[in-house]
Amino acid sequence: LFCAAQFWLMKGQRWEVGQPATAELMEIAAGGLEAQELTFEISPGNVEVEKGSRLLVEAKVSPLPVDPVELVWTDLEGAELGRTTMRSAVDGTRLGSLIPRVAEDLRYQVVSGDQSSEACRVTTFEIPKLEKWDVEIEPPAWTGMPKQLRENALKVAARGGSNLEILARVNKPLAEAELFAPDREPVALKPDPSDPTLLRASMDVKESVKYRIHLVDAEARANESPPWFDLKVQTNQPPKIELVFPKRDVQVSPIQELPLEARVSDDVSVERSGLVWSWEGKTEEVNFSHSPTKPKKDETLSIRLPLEGKGVEPRHLISYHFWAEDRGDGGEVRRSVSDLFFAQVRSFEDIFREAEPSPPSEGGGEQTPRLLELQKQVVNATWGLMRDVNA
Repeated sequence: LFCAAQFWLMKGQRWEVGQPATAELMEIAAGGLEAQELTFEISPGNVEVEKGSRLLVEAKVSPLPVDPVELVWTDLEGAELGRTTMRSAVDGTRLGSLIPRVAEDLRYQVVSGDQSSEACRVTTFEIPKLEKWDVEIEPPAWTGMPKQLRENALKVAARGGSNLEILARVNKPLAEAELFAPDREPVALKPDPSDPTLLRASMDVKESVKYRIHLVDAEARANESPPWFDLKVQTNQPPKIELVFPKRDVQVSPIQELPLEARVSDDVSVERSGLVWSWEGKTEEVNFSHSPTKPKKDETLSIRLPLEGKGVEPRHLISYHFWAEDRGDGGEVRRSVSDLFFAQVRSFEDIFREAEPSPPSEGGGEQTPRLLELQKQVVNATWGLMRDVNA
């Protein structure tokens, strides 16, 4: 009886105690108690960043929430682009996360459970950048050479008197662009009317110069490490004349034909060429028939000089040289000449025998060949000086 009474007393007490607890739980489930509100401190907030860079976002959430804290970013239309969980910083009071690449304008906010911060806007910008640099070279009219297009060429060599047309492609419309060099007037790069990202400039080639390419946008942002444009002037070289045969002074007979051969070339064109030969106060010039040569292409000149019937006699000394004509920087005709060579006319009766060398005599008879050779050297040296002065 005692045990039964104790059991019923305990059962009634449990019922009385459990009734309020059950009511409290039902009240919480029905939303009677309000959930705690979170506050967010976001850094950097609204910000401008360079397109393609990454963005570090920090947040301080109070009080510390039970739910995970996430960084969410969307495009301007609201479509989600990415989401990542924020981690505690070193000091333990702030959370941080990273947007790995900002490719366009976007918005981001910090979210925990069903609560979130205000959305912050990220605006992207681009630093002015040179994407392509083409140069069209128009040589002087007198050269007869066609236009040449050099693509992506920041180093250009052009002939003096040429005209350059510069075509520069940039990544966006700019407020200002120019070529700058110390102690020179800057050369403006102007946008094409049909395409603001295509810049143009025209300039005449007068001397070698190096320019810096400066680009500035509407927000006064300049290009980083402006590249150099290196323009070198090609000097107009005189024609090259090379004697092929014979390459030395020779002896000839009065009735033979003297074979001569040479090669000429020029960096632009050899328009005319010829040969001048002289003997005993007489001079004769021969013109070779050929078309203007191509740049740096050899033209072979050959001839057989008929000595018979020209009044050439033994012991006469024949001198000869080749010449070639091209155009100077102003279009004027200029002539270049080769070294001077000699052909000594021998007698028909000349007999060559091997003999013992005899001691030099006081009369100087043995010095005649040496004096003749010395005379030829003096004449050739004088000829070289005259040729250099005329060049």
